[in-house]
Amino acid sequence: MNILIISYFDDNFGDMLIRTCFECLLKVVLKNCNESDYLISCMPLKEIDEDKIKKSNIVFFAGGGLIGNSYLDFYKYVKKILDLCTNFNIPVYFSSIGINNMDDGSNEINNNLQKLLNSPCIKKIAVRENKDFFEKYSNKIKISEVCDPAVWVRYVYNIIPKYNDVVGINVVRGGLFKDNNVDWKFKDEINYLISLKEMLEKENINYVFYTNGSFLDNVALRHIVKKYDIDKNHYKLINTSKELVEMVSNFKFVCSIRMHSAIISYSFGIPSINIIWNEKIKHFYKNIKREGDMFYIDEINLDKILQKIKNSKRFVPRKKYMMSLYFYLFEIFCKNQNVEMFNFNRITEELKSYKINDDCIDMFYKIKKGENSYLNKDDKFKKIEKELKITKKKLEEKEIKIKKLDKKNKENQNIIQELTEKIININKKLNSAKRENIKLRNSLSWKITSPLRKIRSLLIHKK
Repeated sequence: MNILIISYFDDNFGDMLIRTCFECLLKVVLKNCNESDYLISCMPLKEIDEDKIKKSNIVFFAGGGLIGNSYLDFYKYVKKILDLCTNFNIPVYFSSIGINNMDDGSNEINNNLQKLLNSPCIKKIAVRENKDFFEKYSNKIKISEVCDPAVWVRYVYNIIPKYNDVVGINVVRGGLFKDNNVDWKFKDEINYLISLKEMLEKENINYVFYTNGSFLDNVALRHIVKKYDIDKNHYKLINTSKELVEMVSNFKFVCSIRMHSAIISYSFGIPSINIIWNEKIKHFYKNIKREGDMFYIDEINLDKILQKIKNSKRFVPRKKYMMSLYFYLFEIFCKNQNVEMFNFNRITEELKSYKINDDCIDMFYKIKKGENSYLNKDDKFKKIEKELKITKKKLEEKEIKIKKLDKKNKENQNIIQELTEKIININKKLNSAKRENIKLRNSLSWKITSPLRKIRSLLIHKK
């Protein structure tokens, strides 16, 4: 049996943990069902391999916010994969699927979602959030609600938490909020993060800034470190999924922004708070029965956060919630078998037996993101260079026009000067004539001939 797992591969290691934890949990289920004749392969969502799909007997979408109007543009990839699976008659199972930005609500988006969820190849659908929403668009398949695979991360990586007396402060790239239609700029995020820092320092509470590993998240943290001269003991630049999990496992409390920071902390029973910049965060905290630990951006209250940190206590994650995903997979493979399902303790022991070594994959996608970021900037520079050339050409054309106008202006000025000189000469002659006229009228001859001019005038009137 060839099993194909499809998930979104990215340098935001929360996405990578979805696939890793799902694959390990699936292996336990297969063992539980006495299935040994299988081969598991993985395919990044945005790197569609038609041959790999064609050779598969069953396809799983491992989870994540693949549904919706996301800036990540998942829809076209999911649709293409479903169309291929339909053509090849390969059964598809959605597992731990989430919603990413469905605020638009346009008919086109609604129709696309309905077509997607009712593709002939889909056999089962399990969502990690907002079950009612999915049921609205699924006509034929019963929707199950399960956990995100990453809630199992503690056991998948077999990490024993240290629970140091340290608060983790999660840092993300500034553009994340704009991409999710939230009016919160990078400077606003920085103000929030530095306010947390100053508050914790005032209370003598140790803290560490960290990221989920994303190239751009790390760039944001580097910026903050440089601008505010953060000591090296108070920040950590994450480079692999394992580093991220180990980092979070050491905290006593997490001030999270990315959802999978909160999911990792939940796996270890570490309390967290989270800003709601995407509805998926609200659904997660509702599912784990900790609604009081999330807040909208305009509701940030440092005093309340401080009280939560001071009163924080480790807790035991809800086993029923964690087991929901295992039960869903067990039903797919073992429903018609006379097999008893492993209990929670057995599952955790089995998970610990798998050795996870995804560092190379993590670093590959991290380097890829860095290269793409560089190329994008290079493209921007080329675009700017092209615009500068066009602008320069326009300026040169305007300069030629100005020179022509300047030449014309000089010609006009010469004409004006000539006319001015003529006017001056005419005025001189006119003034001279006036003076001669006045001189004539004041002369003795003019006075002596005055009676003659009067007689002449009378003779003219008589005629």
